[in-house]
Amino acid sequence: MEQTARVLSQLGSKDQPSKEFQSLVRQIGEAKTKHEEDRIIKKEAALLKDKVGGRDVTKRQMREYLIRLIYCEMLGVECSWGYIHAVKFTQTGSTLDKRIGYLAASLFLHEGHELNVLLVATLQKDLKSSNMLEVSMALVSICKLVGADMIPPLLPLVQDKLLHPKQLVRKKAVMAMHRFLLLSPDSISHLEDDFRRSLSDQDPGVMEAALILFHDLIKNGPIKYKDLTESFAMILTQVIDRKLPEEFNYHGVPAPWMQMRLLRILALLGADDLRTSEKIYPVVERVIGSAECNSDIGQAISYECIKTVATIYPNNSVVSTTAKCLSRFVTSTNNDWRYLGINGLASLVQVNPKYAQEHQMVVIDCLDDPDDTLRRKTLDLLYKMTNPLNVVVITEKLIGYLRQTRDEYIRADLVSKVTQLAERFAPDNIWFIQTMNAIFELGGNLVRREVAHNLMRLIAEGTDDERTDVELRQDAVSNYIELLDKPNLPDILIKIICWVVGEYSYVLEDTDTEEILEKITRLLMRTFEDKTTTNWVVSSVTKLVARLGSMPDNVQSQVAVYLASTDTDVQQRCNELLELSQNLSMMQTVLPLDSACEDLEVDSSLSFLDDFVTQSLAQGASRYKPPHLRPAVLQRNQAPQAKEIRFEEYPMPAPPSFHRPAPLPSSPSPSPRVPRRPSEDSPLSSPTSARSQIAHSVTTAPSGSLQYAPSELSTSGIAVKTQRVWGNKGYVKEVPSVPVATPPIATTTTSPQQPVTVATREGEEGEEEGGSERSERSGESPSKPITAAGPLVSFPSMLANCMQCENYEVERQRHNRQINYT
Repeated sequence: MEQTARVLSQLGSKDQPSKEFQSLVRQIGEAKTKHEEDRIIKKEAALLKDKVGGRDVTKRQMREYLIRLIYCEMLGVECSWGYIHAVKFTQTGSTLDKRIGYLAASLFLHEGHELNVLLVATLQKDLKSSNMLEVSMALVSICKLVGADMIPPLLPLVQDKLLHPKQLVRKKAVMAMHRFLLLSPDSISHLEDDFRRSLSDQDPGVMEAALILFHDLIKNGPIKYKDLTESFAMILTQVIDRKLPEEFNYHGVPAPWMQMRLLRILALLGADDLRTSEKIYPVVERVIGSAECNSDIGQAISYECIKTVATIYPNNSVVSTTAKCLSRFVTSTNNDWRYLGINGLASLVQVNPKYAQEHQMVVIDCLDDPDDTLRRKTLDLLYKMTNPLNVVVITEKLIGYLRQTRDEYIRADLVSKVTQLAERFAPDNIWFIQTMNAIFELGGNLVRREVAHNLMRLIAEGTDDERTDVELRQDAVSNYIELLDKPNLPDILIKIICWVVGEYSYVLEDTDTEEILEKITRLLMRTFEDKTTTNWVVSSVTKLVARLGSMPDNVQSQVAVYLASTDTDVQQRCNELLELSQNLSMMQTVLPLDSACEDLEVDSSLSFLDDFVTQSLAQGASRYKPPHLRPAVLQRNQAPQAKEIRFEEYPMPAPPSFHRPAPLPSSPSPSPRVPRRPSEDSPLSSPTSARSQIAHSVTTAPSGSLQYAPSELSTSGIAVKTQRVWGNKGYVKEVPSVPVATPPIATTTTSPQQPVTVATREGEEGEEEGGSERSERSGESPSKPITAAGPLVSFPSMLANCMQCENYEVERQRHNRQINYT
């Protein structure tokens, strides 16, 4: 820690670090627990938060504070409040300060950080600088911080740096272009000529950076760069011939990482292309021959050559040379090298499987290695190198490993692989059945249902040779009867056993059917994970009873227990078994021998019922009607549909329209009585209304007052009389009176100061009382009830009374508000 502090302090100042910084580093180094270390760092972060924001902080102190913030961030304490100070420090004029600022910003920020926008102008300024160090710092920061949205303002400046006179700047410019390629490939698609120029740069560092860029370009589309195959091969030849400076060597191997990068590029260019691959063969053979086998880096180059040869168009000579090189990996005692050898052999097997046979036993022995990763890779290789000649040996090894392992992932993978190998390369049917029985017993429910179906189908259909089919079924039945003695069997294997034994138990002539039935019946006492397994057991018992010709008592008692099962399918099968056991001859007819592959003829028209139908119709039975023609269905279809919930909004109600009577002239001359019809929108105008329609007539008395006279309408022989009076909110509701005969009209004249009141129905008594109350509060005496004919009152006085009522209502509301406020 003290050495690290010394290095960081040298970045910031030539002076020695402060005592506080030295104390911090010492405390961190001496911390014995993580809790103590966190306490020290949190305390330091709180101290820095107070000091960084001070006004009298010098640049020397700020450099040290930023380095101490880097310590806090690296040790897990977020100091986001200090990020802005790192951004500010990149804008200073001192190169030393910029160096600390860019370092802190690169460690604190990421490409999507919101403070990156503040760096765009600083990066542009530094890229235009004549100071090589400032340009280099800006290019390095671009590789760390720039996002896709920051590429347009920086791309032209970075492009200019590809031609910079200093090779260090050119190298970093190519690295920045690679960053742009990863973020937005389309943004630099027009710069391929500049990239090709960088590939032929005189400086090996610039060329190596260009190789990384071209590797990603070729991955996206190798066709456009096929013409560069010879250039890449030439560069690889120069590297092998040690024409690069010695600083590119590693443990005596010339530029090993450049060699591996070039081999990957050549593999991409030569994939499935014979003409391009022919240009690659010579240089790959030279690399294999020059690679040192005693060091890890030399083995890494050899492994990359194996992958290249397995990818490009195959050549027998090159593949043979590669196979010899591969044997050094497989036979090595180093697990890392053996892992690479198995990986390389798996790639080479896809080119030519014969090369795997030489190392078959060595690969099989890798299954016993304690390294789990090596064992998994070995399983993959064994699956790829299996053929009809070695399927028996490899399958036995895989099944043996399946018995040992407890890893569910490996077990599922092994079950799937062994099943596929048995189906593809089985030497005979008996071996296939025995192998699948072992898989069913060990794998259990990991086996797919389709595999079980294929196995039963193979036993049922067999081959064209009848003798071979009989031997196959005899072997299968005998093996399954032996498996019945095992206490734990998976459900899928029990289903197969029950079906095969129930169908083909008769092929074993020297076996007692009653004994087989006893073993199958004992399965009913087991508990199964799959409830349908019981159905298979009951069906097998039914077939065996039919073969035996009798129903043993113990079987009957065991089956009777399942009559109360909660599964209706089990109940049905048990009932069918007990009913058929009463007539064994019918039972044997229904369940004949070897009928699994017989085609069933289904009479969809039910012609065997024609005689019964004809006889029933002759006896008066009704003819069959399809469901859609039956009366109940027709009635249900014709019934009005129930109202559904309405999800759209209802329209706004129309405002009520009130019709005021037209002002009448004050002429004393009488006018004839004019009857007024109710409007069509009124409920009274509807012909289906339960109420009687009431007609009103308005006349003008000789004295000029408005007179309300009743009109008569005969409804069911009853004379109905109504009144219609104008109120402060329009016409009040009509009040019919039903006298038997119309009495003489008696008119009275009221004073203009008296308000007009109307006798109402019971539902309108509240309105009547409210009107009387308003009259009393306004200092007026309540008016007397008017007669059936109504009072004679002048129109101006009635209008004045209405206005008084409205003014009183306004005053009453204002008075109530004052009371509520008080």
